[in-house]
Amino acid sequence: MTLEKLMNTLQSVDTIKFILTGCGESVHTSREVYEAIRPLVEKQIPKKPNVKELPDAFGRLYWNVCGACDEEIESDYDYCPGCGQRIDWSEIDE
Repeated sequence: MTLEKLMNTLQSVDTIKFILTGCGESVHTSREVYEAIRPLVEKQIPKKPNVKELPDAFGRLYWNVCGACDEEIESDYDYCPGCGQRIDWSEIDE
């Protein structure tokens, strides 16, 4: 199973915590593992980009920026190049 398929299957930090404690790991060990992988799993849950309006001399420009870190992103990116956040492009007005 690839990492992406695993993340898509889990899609929930609570599920990971349940699995770790259910596998006989101590609460202390499972908490450490949970805290270490939580940011990685959360980045796999797609976030919609934000639209940033930047006025210039010719009018206004609109840029898509990452919902997690405000890095400028192109509409053909599946992940933010700045922080690795997965991008949800559904229902975005172009």
